[in-house]
Amino acid sequence: MTWVRTGTEFPADAANVDLSDAAYRTHHEVITWICLVERMDCRIPRRMLRKVATTEGFEVAAKELVGLGWWRDRGDDFEVIHHADTIRSSLGAQRKQRETSKKTSRTYRLNHPGK
Repeated sequence: MTWVRTGTEFPADAANVDLSDAAYRTHHEVITWICLVERMDCRIPRRMLRKVATTEGFEVAAKELVGLGWWRDRGDDFEVIHHADTIRSSLGAQRKQRETSKKTSRTYRLNHPGK
């Protein structure tokens, strides 16, 4: 299981640039998808945007996010720039936690056969 981590500055950043409701929601939906599929490159294929962003007007929202520098248009992909370090840090921590849990479980099973 993965989780989405946003810093407390996330809503303030949006307010400071007068981010529209559609852009805020689209941005968060894309970050949620990135965390779900664990994309360390913080990219979403352009073709996936329609499936991930359920907000009406997500296409205009994507243009707004690119215009503000929160996303980068990479042709076939959009790359999330705003909050990317937090996303990568969170994904790295989740991967590390999963590996630690696997090792702990493996050690327990070896030391407690039949349980």
